[in-house]
Amino acid sequence: MIQDPEDRGGLLTSLHALFATAEGDRGRADEWIRKTVTEAKGYLHFHHSAYIVGSAYARMKKPDSALRYLQLAADDGFPCYPLFEKDPSLDNIRFLDSGTSLPGRGNSGSTSRPSFSDQVEESRAPVGQVHP
Repeated sequence: MIQDPEDRGGLLTSLHALFATAEGDRGRADEWIRKTVTEAKGYLHFHHSAYIVGSAYARMKKPDSALRYLQLAADDGFPCYPLFEKDPSLDNIRFLDSGTSLPGRGNSGSTSRPSFSDQVEESRAPVGQVHP
């Protein structure tokens, strides 16, 4: 916060969302996510906040939203695939029956790091819309 007291990138607000999920307060987590996305989207280093938002959605068992933000994080400058594979916050979405996968892993489990953007249906809400 010393370097960015205004939290322009939404890092602190996204962490509040993640902490709220750890406390089981989904409503408060959604509020923090909404604030993060509204105020920080477009910021140069938003990919860090997008990763945390994706992690919060994963903890809330909202895989579509989680995958959307994790892909955004990877595409926007945070392609830390080893973290995607090992972060316990992502355990709820790590192996989905629907065949979707985390960024950096194809459906076969290979590590060739293909994008799975085409797996997220066009009809789903755009980034920035919070799901119930």
